[in-house]
Amino acid sequence: MTRFVHLIIIGLLFLSCNSNSKAVNPSLLPDKSAFTIRKLSFYCPTLKNSPGDTEVYIMDSGKNGAKLLLAAGTHGNEIAGIRAAEYFIKNAVIETGSVFVIPHLNKSGVEAGSRLVNGKDQGLPDSEHYIPPKGFTRYEGIEQRNINRSYPGSDQGGLAQKIAFAVMHLLESENIDIAIDLHEAKPGSDLAWNIVSNPKNLNIAALAVLDLDKIGISMHLDSSPSHMDGLSHREWGNRTAAMSFLIETVNPAQADNPSRDVFLDSRYTLERRVSIHLEAIRHLVKRCNEVLSAPLDFSVQFFGISE
Repeated sequence: MTRFVHLIIIGLLFLSCNSNSKAVNPSLLPDKSAFTIRKLSFYCPTLKNSPGDTEVYIMDSGKNGAKLLLAAGTHGNEIAGIRAAEYFIKNAVIETGSVFVIPHLNKSGVEAGSRLVNGKDQGLPDSEHYIPPKGFTRYEGIEQRNINRSYPGSDQGGLAQKIAFAVMHLLESENIDIAIDLHEAKPGSDLAWNIVSNPKNLNIAALAVLDLDKIGISMHLDSSPSHMDGLSHREWGNRTAAMSFLIETVNPAQADNPSRDVFLDSRYTLERRVSIHLEAIRHLVKRCNEVLSAPLDFSVQFFGISE
């Protein structure tokens, strides 16, 4: 698949769940879901009318229960997480508690077919080095456009930092209990098929990994590295009360052989990757519920996705 065709398909995936560029069409949602769309600039006014002012979908049961944040598309070329979030919005019924879903966190990157915020949208030139807000880790300068190196963010920084700031403010102001970031990794990398947990919730993630293994899904377990600042699972958990995790499936387009089909590769089909994201979410929430005073309960008609 050429990069041009790849970008066209990504665009079709993005638009297929949009109504006037508003992501998922509410008419496709189950009737039982109370559903609200809010712009991310609600949590960071300096994002208003920018390429980072994406949609936040709020699925509220109207009944007391825990709150979950699902963030997808942090890296715009990691398709399975985006598709899993879209599928969740269209099919999940929230029985108790509420779920906040950001399916296209990095619209700029989606449109560019890139993991990073597009340079023309960032608002700041890439420097030689980059240190995240309130952090100490020194990264290559281009990483200033990586949302997953930008937490806790800044409302006066570049676009990636403003997006990160908005997510942090959402976590804090909405009193989110569980926060999950959906990603994909290069085949064969240490991150492939992985759940990364903030250290304070490592026991919960470990139980979820064991649960997944029982249903034939083999996932590795990792803890947020203490030597890297700006990461979602680390900063979300360290700076808020949320139990925070990151799920990594595998994206064949990131393989050394770029000809792999990002959707239909026989070993890494999109259907399989989306299903694993959704099952990992389900089992993480199930284990988190065991330590919460009021659980989050939801159902989905079918975990998986049809092409």
